[in-house]
Amino acid sequence: PTMTLRRKLIPGGRCVLPMGVLMPCGDQTVTVPTDVDATASQNSFFCSIDFGTTRSAVSTMVYMDTGDFQMDNTHCIPEHHHATNDPSTIVLPQEKTPTIMCLKVPSEKTVASVIHDLLSLPSLDLRTIRDSVVFGSFGPLKQALNVLATSEWKDWVFIEGTDCKMRLDLKSRQEKQGERNIQLKDEMVRFRPVVEADFHGSNLEVKLQDAVALFIKLCGEVAMMQMEKYCTNEEIPCPDRNAIKWAITVPAIWRDQARIFMRETADLAQLTVQEQLGICLEPEGAALESFFVHGFEIEGDCPFKKDNIFAVLDLGGGTVDITVNKLETFLKRTWTVGFEEAQPPSGGPWGGNAIDRCFWSVVMKPVLGDKYKPYDEFQPSIRYSVLEDFQLFKAGFTGDEFSGSIDLYKLKCIPGFDLREAQRRCIRDSQLKQHGCKFRGHRITFGAVLLKHCFAASLAPTVKHLDSLPQLDFVFLAGGLGSNVYVGKALREALKAKGTVIHLAADVGTESSLSMAIARGACRYLKTPDVFGRRARATYGIALHNRGDPSRSLFGPQVEKGAILASSPMLGPYSPVKASQKDISIRYYETDVVGDGVPKYVDDPKITYIAKCLVPIDTSVPFEQRGVMISVSQDGPEIIATVKDIVSSKEKVMRWATR
Repeated sequence: PTMTLRRKLIPGGRCVLPMGVLMPCGDQTVTVPTDVDATASQNSFFCSIDFGTTRSAVSTMVYMDTGDFQMDNTHCIPEHHHATNDPSTIVLPQEKTPTIMCLKVPSEKTVASVIHDLLSLPSLDLRTIRDSVVFGSFGPLKQALNVLATSEWKDWVFIEGTDCKMRLDLKSRQEKQGERNIQLKDEMVRFRPVVEADFHGSNLEVKLQDAVALFIKLCGEVAMMQMEKYCTNEEIPCPDRNAIKWAITVPAIWRDQARIFMRETADLAQLTVQEQLGICLEPEGAALESFFVHGFEIEGDCPFKKDNIFAVLDLGGGTVDITVNKLETFLKRTWTVGFEEAQPPSGGPWGGNAIDRCFWSVVMKPVLGDKYKPYDEFQPSIRYSVLEDFQLFKAGFTGDEFSGSIDLYKLKCIPGFDLREAQRRCIRDSQLKQHGCKFRGHRITFGAVLLKHCFAASLAPTVKHLDSLPQLDFVFLAGGLGSNVYVGKALREALKAKGTVIHLAADVGTESSLSMAIARGACRYLKTPDVFGRRARATYGIALHNRGDPSRSLFGPQVEKGAILASSPMLGPYSPVKASQKDISIRYYETDVVGDGVPKYVDDPKITYIAKCLVPIDTSVPFEQRGVMISVSQDGPEIIATVKDIVSSKEKVMRWATR
């Protein structure tokens, strides 16, 4: 499969553009004949939501089709990239905003009822709801630390992206905690009071899907505001929400159940109709942006050749997400590119949060003494405040020696915390001495020794994993952590012996930055989603009735891991167990095992539940004639499981994004 990413200019201000062009703002303006009317019905509109663990963003693109001439305006307005409705949030244009959501909960309401009311509305006015909803900003938490402002925030609660998104990483949960057959629709998450002591309510739990749906809904409103502003400026009709193609980004290492969950969550958020929604894997979005920046915009000979094997490392806040592809088609002259998957996606929970947790453990244990709690359990408002300076040193770290510090006076709001006692503990602590930390006044100072130790919490497992990959010709770095100078140096050094070249997925410091590469690439992906030649990410199958032991369903494989996902024949028939049945429950599962080692039963630890569908059967025919046929195939980026009644020929279809 191929995708044309960009236009080709010819003299005289006119242009000849292949299908599928996507041009970022800042490129040359194309002169379009005045007799061509560019209307909304002729144009294609794209919006993407990059729902990150720690930071999020939205992006929009408009592909203008003017008959004989096609002009692409990939327009990303910097001030509207930010997924926030807090005007006081100061963020650079190339940065994303924090994945955090704060809600005001009146005394007569629960958190769940407030979210339900917001989700029931077709749309939200981001300006008018600021008195009850603030998202994409630490503002409320910071303001609540001020004693004078505490009373203003006593009715407010909040939730972070880490509370939600890491729960969707079923693979890590299974490997670390041994959890199996998790039903994400039944998962609950807990909001936390902004002011811990003064909150009036007790029931802070809501459904995970409701919490994520509200954040997606809010991000969708930001994208629509951005689209409306662009269309107004360009004097073209703004499309209806359902006429826009939307993408939500997800990590490549997520299980299929989590991808289905995000699709259904977007439906709950009333983002758009299902036919207009796509699920884009984060490294794939970064790959498209990478080739756009490095493959098509550079002058002279291109460094990329057909059959090159390359990886995309999306180094985010929660995970390091890795995809490996082969460059099947690359024609710079016509701006055409196509990929084929070289191996299934991989990665792990080694993102930027791993660095923060390491710093917190080394420094804050001796500082807090018996008041210490692990990073994820400590009161977030104080944690954000204390680590605010550390985040700046972390982002700018180059590996060279420097002197940084954090202000421990911010911990004075903790009941019983004694700064002098903390100083005594720190002076005696051998680990702080080992890492070159010193206590001066009410600040702890540190340098490169400590930061290199903390960065190793992310880099060590990432480098170890890269060693297990096939020989790579080049690697693209994406994500916020990917733009860090020290990270780039360390990975280049680790891959130097293999001759692997590292590129950044975008130009740091420009609008097309690494943190925005995924969101922008997701819009490009929507134009031609079959640019990636895909193979089955896992071995897929269904649960079968076990006559010998009905309590243990058998696993019936349908598609083997690594198989090319073309149309497959109908398999079956699968019959109901009892004559009284009016429907058949089809349960889908996946496993990473292939061949003779595929588990026999669905309750095996190596088997993971995906989803189920209930299919009515025709009871008007004799029992022995009842049944269904099942096929698993691919349509663009999605797996399609089709269940067909053998009598009525009625079909029921399930879709989920996959590799």
